[in-house]
Amino acid sequence: MSPEQAEAKEVDQRSDIYSLGIIFYEMATGRVPFEGDTALSIAMKHKAEVPKNPKQFNPNIPDGLTAVILKCLEKDKAKRFQTAGEVSSELEKIEKGIPTTERVAPERKPLTSRELTVKFSLKKLIFPGLVVVALVIAALIAFRRIVPHKEALPVKSTKRSIAVLPFEDLSPKKDYEYLCKGIPETLINALTNIQDLWVPARTSSFSFEGKKQDAREIGQKLGVDHLLEASVQVFGDRIRITARLVNVNIGSNIWSETYDRKMENIFAIQDDIAQAIVKALEVKLLGGKKELLVKNYTDNSQAYNLFLQGRYFWNKRTADDLKKAVDYFNQAVGLDPNYALAYAGLADAYVTLPFYEALPPKVVFSHAKVAVMKALDIDETLAEAHSALGMIRMYDDWDWKAAEAELKRAIQTKPGYAAARQWYAEFLIAMGRHEEAIAEMRRARELDPLSLIINSVEAYALCTPV
Repeated sequence: MSPEQAEAKEVDQRSDIYSLGIIFYEMATGRVPFEGDTALSIAMKHKAEVPKNPKQFNPNIPDGLTAVILKCLEKDKAKRFQTAGEVSSELEKIEKGIPTTERVAPERKPLTSRELTVKFSLKKLIFPGLVVVALVIAALIAFRRIVPHKEALPVKSTKRSIAVLPFEDLSPKKDYEYLCKGIPETLINALTNIQDLWVPARTSSFSFEGKKQDAREIGQKLGVDHLLEASVQVFGDRIRITARLVNVNIGSNIWSETYDRKMENIFAIQDDIAQAIVKALEVKLLGGKKELLVKNYTDNSQAYNLFLQGRYFWNKRTADDLKKAVDYFNQAVGLDPNYALAYAGLADAYVTLPFYEALPPKVVFSHAKVAVMKALDIDETLAEAHSALGMIRMYDDWDWKAAEAELKRAIQTKPGYAAARQWYAEFLIAMGRHEEAIAEMRRARELDPLSLIINSVEAYALCTPV
Protein backbone atom coordinates (compact mmCIF):
# COMPACT_ATOMS: atom_id res chain seq x y z
CA MET A 1 0.00 0.00 0.00
CA SER A 2 1.52 3.29 -1.10
CA PRO A 3 1.79 6.24 1.33
CA GLU A 4 -0.93 8.16 -0.53
CA GLN A 5 -3.26 5.17 -0.35
CA ALA A 6 -2.61 4.85 3.39
CA GLU A 7 -3.69 8.48 3.73
CA ALA A 8 -6.78 7.94 1.51
CA LYS A 9 -5.44 10.40 -1.04
CA GLU A 10 -5.77 10.17 -4.82
CA VAL A 11 -3.88 7.25 -6.36
CA ASP A 12 -2.65 6.63 -9.89
CA GLN A 13 -0.15 4.46 -11.79
CA ARG A 14 2.66 5.71 -9.55
CA SER A 15 0.93 4.03 -6.59
CA ASP A 16 1.20 0.74 -8.50
CA ILE A 17 4.89 1.44 -9.12
CA TYR A 18 5.35 1.81 -5.34
CA SER A 19 3.72 -1.60 -4.83
CA LEU A 20 5.97 -3.06 -7.53
CA GLY A 21 8.96 -1.67 -5.61
CA ILE A 22 7.81 -3.62 -2.54
CA ILE A 23 7.73 -6.82 -4.61
CA PHE A 24 11.20 -6.10 -6.04
CA TYR A 25 12.51 -5.45 -2.51
CA GLU A 26 11.23 -8.78 -1.20
CA MET A 27 12.44 -10.72 -4.26
CA ALA A 28 15.93 -9.30 -3.90
CA THR A 29 16.30 -9.47 -0.11
CA GLY A 30 13.91 -12.15 1.12
CA ARG A 31 12.13 -9.68 3.39
CA VAL A 32 9.63 -6.87 3.15
CA PRO A 33 10.83 -3.32 3.81
CA PHE A 34 8.41 -2.73 6.71
CA GLU A 35 7.09 -5.07 9.36
CA GLY A 36 4.64 -4.58 12.22
CA ASP A 37 2.13 -6.24 14.50
CA THR A 38 -0.95 -4.86 12.71
CA ALA A 39 -1.92 -3.74 9.23
CA LEU A 40 -2.33 -0.20 10.58
CA SER A 41 1.17 -0.08 12.04
CA ILE A 42 2.64 -1.29 8.74
CA ALA A 43 0.60 1.28 6.81
CA MET A 44 1.97 4.02 9.06
CA LYS A 45 5.52 2.86 8.32
CA HIS A 46 4.80 3.01 4.59
CA LYS A 47 3.70 6.56 5.18
CA ALA A 48 6.56 7.76 7.40
CA GLU A 49 9.60 5.42 7.47
CA VAL A 50 12.39 5.24 4.89
CA PRO A 51 13.18 1.64 3.83
CA LYS A 52 16.65 0.29 4.58
CA ASN A 53 19.00 -0.07 1.65
CA PRO A 54 18.37 -3.58 0.22
CA LYS A 55 22.15 -4.09 -0.16
CA GLN A 56 22.30 -4.39 3.65
CA PHE A 57 20.50 -7.72 3.31
CA ASN A 58 21.92 -8.87 -0.03
CA PRO A 59 25.25 -7.26 -0.97
CA ASN A 60 25.18 -8.95 -4.40
CA ILE A 61 22.44 -6.65 -5.67
CA PRO A 62 23.78 -4.42 -8.46
CA ASP A 63 23.85 -0.74 -7.59
CA GLY A 64 21.57 0.00 -10.52
CA LEU A 65 18.89 -2.37 -9.26
CA THR A 66 19.18 -0.94 -5.76
CA ALA A 67 18.55 2.51 -7.23
CA VAL A 68 15.50 1.24 -9.14
CA ILE A 69 13.98 -0.34 -6.03
CA LEU A 70 14.53 2.72 -3.84
CA LYS A 71 13.21 5.08 -6.50
CA CYS A 72 10.05 2.98 -6.76
CA LEU A 73 9.68 3.35 -2.98
CA GLU A 74 9.96 7.14 -2.78
CA LYS A 75 7.34 8.58 -0.39
CA ASP A 76 6.61 11.47 -2.76
CA LYS A 77 5.11 9.99 -5.90
CA ALA A 78 6.51 12.88 -7.92
CA LYS A 79 9.99 11.50 -7.14
CA ARG A 80 9.18 7.94 -8.24
CA PHE A 81 9.28 6.60 -11.76
CA GLN A 82 6.30 8.21 -13.44
CA THR A 83 5.43 5.34 -15.78
CA ALA A 84 6.04 1.60 -16.06
CA GLY A 85 7.96 2.34 -19.25
CA GLU A 86 10.56 4.28 -17.27
CA VAL A 87 11.10 1.29 -14.96
CA SER A 88 11.38 -0.99 -17.98
CA SER A 89 14.01 1.28 -19.52
CA GLU A 90 16.14 1.19 -16.35
CA LEU A 91 15.86 -2.59 -16.14
CA GLU A 92 17.04 -2.87 -19.74
CA LYS A 93 20.13 -0.81 -18.87
CA ILE A 94 20.88 -3.10 -15.93
CA GLU A 95 20.41 -6.21 -18.07
CA LYS A 96 22.88 -4.91 -20.67
CA GLY A 97 25.48 -4.45 -17.93
CA ILE A 98 25.30 -8.08 -16.74
CA PRO A 99 27.84 -10.44 -18.41
CA THR A 100 26.13 -13.06 -20.57
CA THR A 101 27.75 -15.95 -18.70
CA GLU A 102 26.09 -14.85 -15.46
CA ARG A 103 22.59 -14.90 -16.96
CA VAL A 104 22.32 -18.67 -17.33
CA ALA A 105 22.50 -21.06 -14.38
CA PRO A 106 24.54 -24.27 -15.00
CA GLU A 107 22.67 -27.53 -15.50
CA ARG A 108 22.36 -29.65 -12.37
CA LYS A 109 20.59 -32.70 -11.02
CA PRO A 110 17.01 -32.39 -9.73
CA LEU A 111 16.93 -30.75 -6.32
CA THR A 112 16.02 -32.62 -3.16
CA SER A 113 13.20 -31.26 -1.03
CA ARG A 114 15.77 -29.74 1.34
CA GLU A 115 17.59 -28.09 -1.55
CA LEU A 116 14.33 -26.70 -2.83
CA THR A 117 13.63 -25.20 0.59
CA VAL A 118 17.04 -23.56 0.58
CA LYS A 119 16.64 -22.35 -3.00
CA PHE A 120 13.36 -20.58 -2.32
CA SER A 121 14.57 -18.97 0.91
CA LEU A 122 16.30 -15.93 -0.51
CA LYS A 123 18.10 -15.35 2.77
CA LYS A 124 20.02 -18.64 2.36
CA LEU A 125 20.63 -18.65 -1.38
CA ILE A 126 23.93 -20.23 -2.44
CA PHE A 127 24.11 -18.07 -5.60
CA PRO A 128 22.47 -14.73 -4.68
CA GLY A 129 24.05 -13.07 -7.70
CA LEU A 130 22.16 -15.40 -10.05
CA VAL A 131 18.92 -14.62 -8.24
CA VAL A 132 19.44 -10.91 -8.83
CA VAL A 133 20.08 -11.58 -12.52
CA ALA A 134 16.92 -13.69 -12.67
CA LEU A 135 15.00 -10.88 -10.92
CA VAL A 136 16.12 -8.34 -13.50
CA ILE A 137 15.33 -10.58 -16.46
CA ALA A 138 11.99 -11.76 -15.05
CA ALA A 139 10.93 -8.20 -14.29
CA LEU A 140 12.01 -7.12 -17.76
CA ILE A 141 9.97 -9.89 -19.38
CA ALA A 142 6.95 -8.93 -17.27
CA PHE A 143 7.26 -5.29 -18.26
CA ARG A 144 7.58 -6.21 -21.92
CA ARG A 145 4.30 -8.08 -21.65
CA ILE A 146 2.53 -5.30 -19.75
CA VAL A 147 4.08 -2.27 -21.45
CA PRO A 148 5.29 -3.25 -24.94
CA HIS A 149 7.75 -1.07 -26.83
CA LYS A 150 6.26 1.73 -28.86
CA GLU A 151 6.80 -0.14 -32.11
CA ALA A 152 5.00 -3.19 -30.65
CA LEU A 153 1.94 -1.40 -29.29
CA PRO A 154 -1.35 -3.10 -30.20
CA VAL A 155 -3.16 -1.59 -33.14
CA LYS A 156 -5.90 0.76 -32.01
CA SER A 157 -9.45 0.35 -33.23
CA THR A 158 -10.05 1.84 -36.63
CA LYS A 159 -13.01 3.67 -35.14
CA ARG A 160 -12.75 7.35 -34.31
CA SER A 161 -13.10 8.04 -30.60
CA ILE A 162 -14.25 10.95 -28.46
CA ALA A 163 -14.99 11.57 -24.79
CA VAL A 164 -17.57 14.21 -23.88
CA LEU A 165 -16.50 15.89 -20.64
CA PRO A 166 -18.87 17.66 -18.23
CA PHE A 167 -19.32 21.29 -19.21
CA GLU A 168 -18.02 24.14 -17.07
CA ASP A 169 -20.64 26.32 -15.36
CA LEU A 170 -19.76 29.98 -15.97
CA SER A 171 -23.04 31.34 -14.62
CA PRO A 172 -22.58 33.83 -11.74
CA LYS A 173 -24.27 31.66 -9.09
CA LYS A 174 -22.92 28.33 -10.39
CA ASP A 175 -26.43 26.90 -10.19
CA TYR A 176 -26.64 25.16 -13.55
CA GLU A 177 -24.63 22.04 -12.78
CA TYR A 178 -27.52 19.89 -13.98
CA LEU A 179 -27.21 21.50 -17.42
CA CYS A 180 -23.43 21.10 -17.40
CA LYS A 181 -23.87 17.36 -16.91
CA GLY A 182 -27.21 16.82 -18.60
CA ILE A 183 -26.30 18.31 -21.98
CA PRO A 184 -23.07 16.26 -22.37
CA GLU A 185 -24.96 13.14 -21.26
CA THR A 186 -27.50 13.79 -24.01
CA LEU A 187 -24.65 14.20 -26.49
CA ILE A 188 -23.01 10.96 -25.31
CA ASN A 189 -26.28 9.10 -25.85
CA ALA A 190 -26.59 10.57 -29.34
CA LEU A 191 -22.98 9.98 -30.40
CA THR A 192 -23.03 6.40 -29.10
CA ASN A 193 -25.45 5.55 -31.89
CA ILE A 194 -22.96 6.48 -34.61
CA GLN A 195 -21.53 3.29 -36.04
CA ASP A 196 -17.99 4.53 -36.74
CA LEU A 197 -17.51 6.40 -33.45
CA TRP A 198 -16.53 5.06 -30.04
CA VAL A 199 -17.69 7.12 -27.05
CA PRO A 200 -16.94 6.24 -23.37
CA ALA A 201 -20.00 6.26 -21.17
CA ARG A 202 -20.98 9.08 -18.84
CA THR A 203 -19.44 7.74 -15.62
CA SER A 204 -15.95 7.43 -17.06
CA SER A 205 -15.97 10.77 -18.89
CA PHE A 206 -17.35 12.61 -15.87
CA SER A 207 -14.78 11.12 -13.47
CA PHE A 208 -12.33 13.89 -14.43
CA GLU A 209 -14.59 16.69 -13.23
CA GLY A 210 -12.71 19.20 -11.08
CA LYS A 211 -9.34 17.51 -11.63
CA LYS A 212 -6.45 19.38 -13.20
CA GLN A 213 -5.27 17.01 -15.90
CA ASP A 214 -4.23 17.87 -19.41
CA ALA A 215 -6.07 16.63 -22.47
CA ARG A 216 -3.42 14.05 -23.37
CA GLU A 217 -3.52 12.44 -19.93
CA ILE A 218 -7.33 12.22 -19.99
CA GLY A 219 -7.24 10.84 -23.50
CA GLN A 220 -4.77 8.12 -22.46
CA LYS A 221 -6.86 7.08 -19.46
CA LEU A 222 -10.06 6.90 -21.49
CA GLY A 223 -8.42 5.49 -24.60
CA VAL A 224 -9.73 8.22 -26.91
CA ASP A 225 -8.20 10.51 -29.52
CA HIS A 226 -10.53 13.47 -29.02
CA LEU A 227 -12.24 15.38 -26.21
CA LEU A 228 -15.25 17.65 -26.32
CA GLU A 229 -14.90 20.46 -23.78
CA ALA A 230 -17.45 23.23 -23.30
CA SER A 231 -18.76 25.92 -20.97
CA VAL A 232 -22.31 27.05 -20.21
CA GLN A 233 -23.66 30.48 -19.30
CA VAL A 234 -27.33 31.23 -18.66
CA PHE A 235 -28.70 34.77 -18.84
CA GLY A 236 -32.43 34.90 -18.17
CA ASP A 237 -34.06 33.00 -21.03
CA ARG A 238 -30.84 32.76 -23.04
CA ILE A 239 -28.08 30.17 -22.97
CA ARG A 240 -24.55 30.45 -24.32
CA ILE A 241 -22.52 27.30 -24.96
CA THR A 242 -18.90 27.56 -26.05
CA ALA A 243 -17.62 24.21 -27.27
CA ARG A 244 -14.29 22.99 -28.59
CA LEU A 245 -13.08 19.70 -29.98
CA VAL A 246 -9.52 18.80 -28.93
CA ASN A 247 -7.20 16.32 -30.60
CA VAL A 248 -5.39 14.86 -27.58
CA ASN A 249 -2.50 13.46 -29.65
CA ILE A 250 -1.37 16.88 -30.83
CA GLY A 251 -2.93 18.91 -28.00
CA SER A 252 -4.75 21.41 -30.19
CA ASN A 253 -8.28 22.42 -31.12
CA ILE A 254 -9.65 21.14 -34.40
CA TRP A 255 -13.02 22.88 -34.07
CA SER A 256 -14.65 25.44 -31.78
CA GLU A 257 -17.93 27.34 -31.81
CA THR A 258 -20.08 29.56 -29.59
CA TYR A 259 -23.87 29.16 -29.57
CA ASP A 260 -25.84 32.07 -28.11
CA ARG A 261 -29.58 31.37 -28.33
CA LYS A 262 -32.80 31.25 -26.38
CA MET A 263 -33.19 28.39 -23.93
CA GLU A 264 -36.05 27.01 -25.99
CA ASN A 265 -33.51 26.26 -28.75
CA ILE A 266 -31.46 23.96 -26.52
CA PHE A 267 -32.33 20.93 -28.66
CA ALA A 268 -31.10 22.57 -31.84
CA ILE A 269 -27.84 23.60 -30.14
CA GLN A 270 -27.15 20.03 -29.05
CA ASP A 271 -27.81 18.66 -32.51
CA ASP A 272 -25.61 21.36 -34.06
CA ILE A 273 -22.75 20.34 -31.76
CA ALA A 274 -23.23 16.66 -32.58
CA GLN A 275 -23.31 17.38 -36.32
CA ALA A 276 -20.14 19.48 -36.02
CA ILE A 277 -18.37 16.60 -34.27
CA VAL A 278 -19.44 14.18 -37.00
CA LYS A 279 -18.14 16.55 -39.66
CA ALA A 280 -14.87 17.29 -37.86
CA LEU A 281 -14.10 13.62 -37.20
CA GLU A 282 -15.23 12.59 -40.67
CA VAL A 283 -17.41 9.74 -39.44
CA LYS A 284 -20.29 8.47 -41.50
CA LEU A 285 -23.86 8.55 -40.29
CA LEU A 286 -25.93 5.41 -40.47
CA GLY A 287 -27.39 5.25 -43.93
CA GLY A 288 -25.11 8.08 -45.04
CA LYS A 289 -27.88 10.65 -44.60
CA LYS A 290 -27.78 13.84 -42.60
CA GLU A 291 -30.45 13.55 -39.96
CA LEU A 292 -31.09 14.69 -36.42
CA LEU A 293 -28.57 13.04 -34.13
CA VAL A 294 -30.06 14.28 -30.85
CA LYS A 295 -33.55 12.87 -30.59
CA ASN A 296 -36.03 15.20 -28.95
CA TYR A 297 -38.38 13.22 -26.74
CA THR A 298 -40.19 16.45 -25.90
CA ASP A 299 -40.66 19.87 -27.45
CA ASN A 300 -41.09 21.43 -24.04
CA SER A 301 -37.77 22.99 -22.97
CA GLN A 302 -38.97 23.38 -19.37
CA ALA A 303 -39.87 19.69 -19.18
CA TYR A 304 -36.43 18.89 -20.61
CA ASN A 305 -34.78 21.01 -17.89
CA LEU A 306 -36.72 19.12 -15.24
CA PHE A 307 -35.72 15.82 -16.84
CA LEU A 308 -32.03 16.84 -16.74
CA GLN A 309 -32.36 17.68 -13.07
CA GLY A 310 -33.95 14.28 -12.49
CA ARG A 311 -31.03 12.54 -14.19
CA TYR A 312 -28.58 14.72 -12.26
CA PHE A 313 -29.95 13.59 -8.90
CA TRP A 314 -30.47 9.99 -10.04
CA ASN A 315 -26.77 9.74 -10.87
CA LYS A 316 -25.80 10.85 -7.36
CA ARG A 317 -27.21 7.56 -6.00
CA THR A 318 -28.12 8.48 -2.44
CA ALA A 319 -31.51 7.88 -0.86
CA ASP A 320 -32.35 11.61 -0.64
CA ASP A 321 -31.13 12.35 -4.15
CA LEU A 322 -33.13 9.47 -5.63
CA LYS A 323 -36.27 10.88 -4.02
CA LYS A 324 -35.46 14.27 -5.57
CA ALA A 325 -35.03 12.53 -8.92
CA VAL A 326 -38.52 11.03 -8.60
CA ASP A 327 -39.92 14.50 -7.92
CA TYR A 328 -38.21 16.08 -10.94
CA PHE A 329 -39.22 13.27 -13.29
CA ASN A 330 -42.82 13.57 -12.07
CA GLN A 331 -42.74 17.30 -12.76
CA ALA A 332 -41.37 16.67 -16.24
CA VAL A 333 -44.13 14.24 -17.22
CA GLY A 334 -46.64 16.62 -15.60
CA LEU A 335 -45.63 19.27 -18.15
CA ASP A 336 -45.46 16.79 -21.03
CA PRO A 337 -47.54 13.62 -20.50
CA ASN A 338 -45.99 12.11 -23.68
CA TYR A 339 -42.38 12.42 -22.51
CA ALA A 340 -41.31 8.76 -22.82
CA LEU A 341 -37.71 9.28 -21.70
CA ALA A 342 -38.87 11.04 -18.52
CA TYR A 343 -41.17 8.10 -17.71
CA ALA A 344 -38.21 5.76 -18.22
CA GLY A 345 -36.13 7.95 -15.89
CA LEU A 346 -38.94 7.80 -13.32
CA ALA A 347 -38.96 3.99 -13.58
CA ASP A 348 -35.16 3.91 -13.13
CA ALA A 349 -35.43 6.05 -10.01
CA TYR A 350 -38.15 3.88 -8.49
CA VAL A 351 -36.28 0.66 -9.31
CA THR A 352 -33.07 1.98 -7.71
CA LEU A 353 -34.65 3.27 -4.47
CA PRO A 354 -34.87 -0.11 -2.64
CA PHE A 355 -31.15 -0.76 -3.15
CA TYR A 356 -30.38 2.35 -1.10
CA GLU A 357 -32.93 1.43 1.58
CA ALA A 358 -34.91 4.54 0.72
CA LEU A 359 -38.32 2.87 0.37
CA PRO A 360 -39.63 -0.73 0.62
CA PRO A 361 -39.57 -2.67 -2.70
CA LYS A 362 -43.31 -3.39 -2.74
CA VAL A 363 -44.06 0.32 -2.46
CA VAL A 364 -41.83 1.48 -5.28
CA PHE A 365 -41.99 -1.37 -7.79
CA SER A 366 -45.71 -0.84 -8.35
CA HIS A 367 -44.98 2.80 -9.24
CA ALA A 368 -42.05 1.70 -11.40
CA LYS A 369 -44.31 -0.62 -13.40
CA VAL A 370 -46.79 2.15 -14.12
CA ALA A 371 -44.02 4.50 -15.27
CA VAL A 372 -42.21 1.97 -17.46
CA MET A 373 -45.38 0.76 -19.18
CA LYS A 374 -46.32 4.37 -19.91
CA ALA A 375 -42.88 4.92 -21.46
CA LEU A 376 -43.24 1.84 -23.66
CA ASP A 377 -46.76 2.78 -24.70
CA ILE A 378 -45.32 6.05 -26.04
CA ASP A 379 -42.08 4.64 -27.48
CA GLU A 380 -41.85 0.86 -27.70
CA THR A 381 -38.21 1.05 -28.86
CA LEU A 382 -36.83 2.88 -25.81
CA ALA A 383 -33.84 0.91 -24.50
CA GLU A 384 -33.91 2.64 -21.11
CA ALA A 385 -37.49 1.50 -20.56
CA HIS A 386 -36.76 -2.11 -21.52
CA SER A 387 -33.80 -2.26 -19.13
CA ALA A 388 -35.91 -0.86 -16.28
CA LEU A 389 -38.63 -3.38 -17.06
CA GLY A 390 -36.03 -6.15 -17.01
CA MET A 391 -35.05 -5.11 -13.50
CA ILE A 392 -38.70 -5.13 -12.43
CA ARG A 393 -39.24 -8.60 -13.89
CA MET A 394 -36.13 -9.87 -12.10
CA TYR A 395 -36.41 -8.28 -8.66
CA ASP A 396 -40.17 -7.97 -8.23
CA ASP A 397 -41.87 -10.54 -10.46
CA TRP A 398 -39.13 -13.21 -10.33
CA ASP A 399 -39.96 -13.92 -13.94
CA TRP A 400 -36.51 -14.95 -15.15
CA LYS A 401 -37.44 -15.57 -18.77
CA ALA A 402 -39.16 -12.20 -19.14
CA ALA A 403 -36.33 -10.41 -17.30
CA GLU A 404 -33.70 -11.80 -19.67
CA ALA A 405 -35.79 -10.97 -22.72
CA GLU A 406 -36.20 -7.34 -21.65
CA LEU A 407 -32.55 -6.83 -20.75
CA LYS A 408 -31.36 -8.42 -23.99
CA ARG A 409 -33.74 -6.25 -25.96
CA ALA A 410 -32.36 -3.13 -24.25
CA ILE A 411 -28.83 -4.18 -25.27
CA GLN A 412 -29.87 -4.99 -28.84
CA THR A 413 -31.63 -1.66 -29.16
CA LYS A 414 -28.76 0.33 -27.66
CA PRO A 415 -25.50 -1.72 -27.66
CA GLY A 416 -23.56 1.14 -26.05
CA TYR A 417 -25.83 1.30 -22.98
CA ALA A 418 -23.40 0.18 -20.26
CA ALA A 419 -26.00 0.12 -17.46
CA ALA A 420 -28.15 -2.40 -19.34
CA ARG A 421 -25.14 -4.69 -19.75
CA GLN A 422 -24.32 -4.35 -16.06
CA TRP A 423 -27.89 -5.26 -15.07
CA TYR A 424 -27.93 -8.17 -17.49
CA ALA A 425 -24.68 -9.42 -15.93
CA GLU A 426 -26.31 -9.24 -12.49
CA PHE A 427 -29.14 -11.38 -13.87
CA LEU A 428 -26.62 -13.89 -15.27
CA ILE A 429 -24.85 -14.09 -11.90
CA ALA A 430 -28.16 -14.83 -10.19
CA MET A 431 -28.80 -17.58 -12.75
CA GLY A 432 -25.38 -19.13 -12.14
CA ARG A 433 -24.19 -18.36 -15.68
CA HIS A 434 -20.85 -17.00 -14.53
CA GLU A 435 -18.83 -17.09 -17.75
CA GLU A 436 -21.55 -15.18 -19.59
CA ALA A 437 -21.77 -12.70 -16.70
CA ILE A 438 -18.02 -12.04 -16.78
CA ALA A 439 -18.08 -11.54 -20.55
CA GLU A 440 -20.97 -9.07 -20.24
CA MET A 441 -19.27 -7.14 -17.45
CA ARG A 442 -16.08 -6.87 -19.48
CA ARG A 443 -18.08 -5.40 -22.33
CA ALA A 444 -19.74 -2.98 -19.88
CA ARG A 445 -16.31 -1.96 -18.59
CA GLU A 446 -15.07 -1.37 -22.13
CA LEU A 447 -17.95 1.06 -22.55
CA ASP A 448 -17.52 2.69 -19.14
CA PRO A 449 -13.98 1.85 -17.96
CA LEU A 450 -13.85 4.12 -14.91
CA SER A 451 -17.32 3.37 -13.50
CA LEU A 452 -17.02 2.32 -9.86
CA ILE A 453 -20.26 0.32 -9.86
CA ILE A 454 -19.36 -1.51 -13.08
CA ASN A 455 -15.87 -2.40 -11.84
CA SER A 456 -17.27 -3.59 -8.49
CA VAL A 457 -19.93 -5.76 -10.16
CA GLU A 458 -17.26 -7.27 -12.41
CA ALA A 459 -15.19 -8.07 -9.32
CA TYR A 460 -18.27 -9.66 -7.76
CA ALA A 461 -18.80 -11.74 -10.91
CA LEU A 462 -15.20 -12.92 -10.82
CA CYS A 463 -15.27 -13.97 -7.17
CA THR A 464 -18.74 -15.55 -7.18
CA PRO A 465 -18.31 -19.33 -6.75
CA VAL A 466 -19.33 -21.50 -9.68
